Amino acid sequence: MYLKLVVFTVFIFLLIPQAGAVLAEPSKTLMIQNSLRAAGFNPGPSDGLWGPQTELALSKALKTVGVTQSPTRADGLTTEIFTHLTSAFNLYHETMDLQKTRLQETMSFEDARHLISRTGLGAHPTEIQALVGLTR
Repeated sequence: MYLKLVVFTVFIFLLIPQAGAVLAEPSKTLMIQNSLRAAGFNPGPSDGLWGPQTELALSKALKTVGVTQSPTRADGLTTEIFTHLTSAFNLYHETMDLQKTRLQETMSFEDARHLISRTGLGAHPTEIQALVGLTR
């Protein structure tokens, strides 16, 4: 849900007229496709080609935030819009990396119960609760 809010916020920048259109480079189009996919829209295959599925996904994303007009080509996206799309994409990956790290570093209820039972201390609920969330 948080991710969708971030990516939708990025699309609001399409409302502001900008100068300096982004070139239709495959790497930039690929980033846009991945950002749309992360937001829950299907831009088709992540191939770096600006096609009808990418255009449709962008249009749907923009309609979600109330924008009726969208660029029909990758070079219609301005530098600032692309920068915001890139930031949203990077934030998504940073958030996912942090979640993975937290899942690996913190102890779950099951981990705590297993640890207590292996040490022979017993498995009193207060002992388990004291361990949950601690780093390993």
